[in-house]
Amino acid sequence: MTSRATIGAAKINRVQMAINQGFAAFIPKAGYSSEYIFHLLELLKPTLVRLGAGTTFLETSRREIKKVLARIPEEDEQRRIAAALKLTDDAITKAKDELEATRELKRSLLIELLEKGIPRRHTSFIQTKQFSYPEGWTLTKLKKGGSWTAGGTPDRENAGFYEGTIPWVKSGEVNYSVITETEEHLSEEGVKQTTCGILPVGTLLIAMYGAGVTRGRVALLGVEASTNQAIAAFNGNEGIENEFIYYWFERNYERVRAWAAGSNQDNLSSYLIKNLSIAIPDHAEQVEIVKPLKAIDAVLQAKQAQVEALTELKRSLLQNLVTGKIRIPEGAIHG
Repeated sequence: MTSRATIGAAKINRVQMAINQGFAAFIPKAGYSSEYIFHLLELLKPTLVRLGAGTTFLETSRREIKKVLARIPEEDEQRRIAAALKLTDDAITKAKDELEATRELKRSLLIELLEKGIPRRHTSFIQTKQFSYPEGWTLTKLKKGGSWTAGGTPDRENAGFYEGTIPWVKSGEVNYSVITETEEHLSEEGVKQTTCGILPVGTLLIAMYGAGVTRGRVALLGVEASTNQAIAAFNGNEGIENEFIYYWFERNYERVRAWAAGSNQDNLSSYLIKNLSIAIPDHAEQVEIVKPLKAIDAVLQAKQAQVEALTELKRSLLQNLVTGKIRIPEGAIHG
């Protein structure tokens, strides 16, 4: 178990090994299961971390670790508890692997569909310095594809601006999703203080600046809403699907950020975004491209929900089994 810097991360070695001074090693005596102690440490991690508080370099000594009291069941029950928790760990690992495989499939689909179009439909392609696209698609600037606007932040000292029911989106909430709820809401008077007013359902939002990975992310509005000034809002002209532009931004996330960095800007600018070049197919092909991407997004959402549900199940089982609130009868684990 790690005992300094990061405290409480545990592993079981399956081969003989040496360790450095950043670990505390537990060698079980007769009647104690390493697998049970492994899960017990997960439950005790907050306690172990608190033991290391107050020092310049976060560290828990083995002397302090040995003082921690815990009620331990007899060995057979230890093994049943560990086996039950391993089942949940295995299920979580499998669900996470499936989630990552689905993400990888989507990454491949984004490249294939947004650079080559619908499979077997195109045979000739045009290569630019930045990307390739099928011959017959229209190369244009994003500013010609639709209307753009930005939001604003009403005066925080006027509490009445923030006492309404109109959703108000901040850049941190823009994260590849359909936004149906927001942390904060504005009144009608508050919305008047923004530039964008109330945006319609289906509007594409682009985070123009924000900490870390936020800049360059996109989302779609699932409800009418307003935004702050850190977000650019786009609605396509006739024949331009907002969802197609959404997936184009998702495919080109790293590129868009790099183009901003190349212009010596920490944040994206309205001028830069509007002048990005994009290759757009006819409307019918846009719709065809969006369909499988929306379908795989639905699968991703379901897989993510499965991981979260299994993780919550593990948290509940860990608490109830290790504390003895739930007992596992002998032979029941295989049921």
